[in-house]
Amino acid sequence: MRPLFSDPDQQAFFEENGYALVNLLNKEEVEELLRYYQSLNNNHIGEYGFHVSMDNKDYDFVNGVISKLESVILPRAKEHFLPCKMFTGSFVVKEPRINSFVPPHQDWSFTDDTQYNSVTVWTALQDTDINNGAMAVLPGSHKWFTGPRASPSPGYITPFQAHGMDLFPYMQLIPMKAGQALIFENKTLHASPPNNSSIARVGAGIGITQADAPLLHYYVIPGSDPQELQSYEVDREFFFKYSNTILLRLQKEGKYPEGYKKKGTIINNPKVHTKEELIEMAEHSGLKKDPELDQYLQMFYQHMAAMNPQNNLSGNNYHQVSLIQKVKYFISRIFN
Repeated sequence: MRPLFSDPDQQAFFEENGYALVNLLNKEEVEELLRYYQSLNNNHIGEYGFHVSMDNKDYDFVNGVISKLESVILPRAKEHFLPCKMFTGSFVVKEPRINSFVPPHQDWSFTDDTQYNSVTVWTALQDTDINNGAMAVLPGSHKWFTGPRASPSPGYITPFQAHGMDLFPYMQLIPMKAGQALIFENKTLHASPPNNSSIARVGAGIGITQADAPLLHYYVIPGSDPQELQSYEVDREFFFKYSNTILLRLQKEGKYPEGYKKKGTIINNPKVHTKEELIEMAEHSGLKKDPELDQYLQMFYQHMAAMNPQNNLSGNNYHQVSLIQKVKYFISRIFN
């Protein structure tokens, strides 16, 4: 694996833990991005409490956001990296609602993870803590599940999908000051509690990889059983055109992304771990359950049970339902 960080100590910490925290933007740059966000017609905001600007249906809107983040964040990010390139960007926002909880997940594969890194540079534009939905990571989890990660979600089968929510209390919350950036490997499991403050929590994320890394994307072949993934050679325009919202719609229609070269297919048939196996993985790695994060998880369960009693997501039954059922319902509130 080629190094990404210019500082060897930072690279070593990143390789061990799957993330790094850096001071990135100054006060004026933070305020510039906040003013820009507030000037936007964010008409993609739905009922669900978490949203990203990549899901706006207006291509010019998405392209404008990416250009703005590229002009402000990328030059600062390059101060920490060896030669690199940006391939996507978005504002990442939690409205002040209990349903802004984001479960543990990995991000898509964006390049060949055996040779290159793909990371998110997640920049806080306000101070963040457990009260307003600070980021949380599972240290070392980038080494656990290293296979290709495909779109769309829900639909792509993951090794932790049945009980991944049980990992949330083992995560490490990363409180941040405005202008700091959490840089995490896209293989690293990450999540965030709900925003229980009175105002939206606004962050900005850009995707970074080594300058010579080829970009790619994996897409679940509609109707395949066992599940099969189609790989594509892509450019960064792909991520402007194809958000998870659009790919989920294509999947439902039995269609495929168009205009990109197909590379090949692979079977996706991972071992889906039990709750006990996942907890053993966490505890074997030296991770301990955080009582405060566990409390937030139970609060989320109770809220979801109250919202959806007709689907057996209530009472004791709720805790027996697989994570994929929970997340399917959870994500359906974003896209429907």
